[in-house]
Amino acid sequence: MNKLSTLGSATLLCIASLTIMVGSIVAPGMISISVQLGVADNAILLITLPALGAVIFSPIAGKLIDKYGAYPSVIIGMFLYGLVGVGAIFL
Repeated sequence: MNKLSTLGSATLLCIASLTIMVGSIVAPGMISISVQLGVADNAILLITLPALGAVIFSPIAGKLIDKYGAYPSVIIGMFLYGLVGVGAIFL
């Protein structure tokens, strides 16, 4: 196995904590964000949708890594995470 550089380690740590950090950063302003987006009744979904995307796609992550490698799998995963996160706009 190749040794991971310091930058690679920091990147991996940031990606691993993304789901939790998004919720903790957005939660304090959730009421004002949901009012501005016009989804005050479904404000909790603004945090839930990105986390739900990570939960739904996590079972296939190992298969993607085995088949395509780690780097392409991270790129695909980050794209899908962003796509599900943008789904909050369509509430």
